[in-house]
Amino acid sequence: MSEFAAYYQTLQASSDLTLLGALLLVNSIVSALVAAEAIRHLPYREPRQRRRLWLLIFLCGLFVPLLGSLGAALAMLGGMRWQTAAGREPFRQLSVPEFDPFGRREGSRFDRGGLRARVVHSNVPAEQRLQSIAALQHLPPMAASPVLRTLLDDSVEDIRLVAFGMLDKEEKKIAERIHDLMQQPAPASERQRYQREKQLAELYWELAYSGLVQGDLRRYALTHALSHAETALDIQGESAGLRFLAARILDALERNDEAERNMLLATTLGIPQQRTLPYLAEFAFERGDYRLARQLLEAMRDAPVTPRLRPVMDYWTTPESA
Repeated sequence: MSEFAAYYQTLQASSDLTLLGALLLVNSIVSALVAAEAIRHLPYREPRQRRRLWLLIFLCGLFVPLLGSLGAALAMLGGMRWQTAAGREPFRQLSVPEFDPFGRREGSRFDRGGLRARVVHSNVPAEQRLQSIAALQHLPPMAASPVLRTLLDDSVEDIRLVAFGMLDKEEKKIAERIHDLMQQPAPASERQRYQREKQLAELYWELAYSGLVQGDLRRYALTHALSHAETALDIQGESAGLRFLAARILDALERNDEAERNMLLATTLGIPQQRTLPYLAEFAFERGDYRLARQLLEAMRDAPVTPRLRPVMDYWTTPESA
């Protein structure tokens, strides 16, 4: 109010408005400079907050010259004191933790969202476990079968029965496809015979590879898978995919020398080295040729590999493991 009174007295004393305009201009400039200097020492970094504070201090200095300037000075002193105290705060420097993609618990390996953990843990209510078991049917047999087999010894009878039923259903589904192929009339052409033997080899391999059969039944399935694969290869020996399948069957039967020969031939026929080199390195390791195993793995250093293979690659391709 005193500011308005001063302006009014000035206006009464002189009819010339030039002096009044000059006073307003000088006061506006000084208020703007004081507000800008005060903002520099206030602990606000967000642009919108800084603009609002500048406007507030500017208006206080413009319309309340004495108290406004005093308030701006107090704000600067407070801001400088706060910044000094904050600068002395003993901050600790923390390093970024290394991401470990292999640090997952065993309970979440074959599932999405902890499905395996909900299935195998006995502290989860039985109804929820049964619902999770039902969701396993949407997973590939290779992923679901190991989980279901762990439930065959579960303490809850309903869970044991459901797990056994799902395993039995999947096994019978493949067995029925094998039976249907075996009951078909003899193929009229070599091409049809090749396709039939190839499908039988793949079906028997699926039984063993997915874990649907164990023990002697697994060996029986592998033996028949190899027999049908060899029959198909006798018809069309240039099939890279079937040669690769035969190598994997021989590997499962622990016939490493034959498996290695077929794996090398599959590579020659066109199977990418990214798929065959891990097996060849394993064969070299098992016969004690560690130098060759290292060379084969080093050949894959720049190639994308699965998370399960990455630790093996890191171990064998570092100088410390030499």
